[in-house]
Amino acid sequence: EAGGRHSVFYDSREQHIVDLAWDAEGNLLAGSSPGGLLTKLGRSGKPFVVLDSKLEEIRAVNTDRYGNIYAVGISSSPAITKASAEVKAKATAPESMSKKAEETIRIEGIKKGSQLELYRVDREGLVEKLYSQDKQTVFDLLVRQNGEVLMGTGHQGRLLSLTPARLKKVLGQTADEQITRILAARNRIILATSNLGKLYRLDRDPGSSGSFESEALDAGVTSIWGRIRWQVTNSTGEGIRLSTRSGNTERPDDTWSDWA
Repeated sequence: EAGGRHSVFYDSREQHIVDLAWDAEGNLLAGSSPGGLLTKLGRSGKPFVVLDSKLEEIRAVNTDRYGNIYAVGISSSPAITKASAEVKAKATAPESMSKKAEETIRIEGIKKGSQLELYRVDREGLVEKLYSQDKQTVFDLLVRQNGEVLMGTGHQGRLLSLTPARLKKVLGQTADEQITRILAARNRIILATSNLGKLYRLDRDPGSSGSFESEALDAGVTSIWGRIRWQVTNSTGEGIRLSTRSGNTERPDDTWSDWA
């Protein structure tokens, strides 16, 4: 409080409260792990679970001007779902110093879950999954006035955009590994990164040039690829240059061919 007094507002059974935001009615929204819960807290601190995600963690929470709630669920490993995380938490909680320091539990029927899912919860409580990806992690999200959702990723430090029409775009890529925070300030976007820790400012005007490197596509067998075509709208006359390379490992390394 203003005078310095403090009290416990809400004591969760979750191990971590990861992110906080306000909804349109002034309730506090809390994303947590390892249960992957999005909880709404009224002024009295009474909790209500808005979203019970199948993933391990509700990493980021944001709202739009219409009162819709957006939340990102992630798992630290593609094989970790909420069910396995809960069993792991119960198995490793020490009850006394005399018991075994380690216990192994076999978990049956746990399917591989998505590593990333973006949810929208409307004013009526209806949950809709807008986007999912198996090999991606998002650390923060921001909903713009036009309904566009910006997501800062932990994969190649990319800023992703998801439009209201569900069109995914890569707005930019940093030389750092993670975009951990996104803020809007005077029609500009401020990004904070980790590894290395830097601040970036994105203006509204598009850049004069850009590049994009796609994910490696594993065909599973020895393959011959067909033609690659593209179409340019509003051309400035500068043109596009396309380069490819290939190899026989999951991740590109020095055993791959040169760019051609």
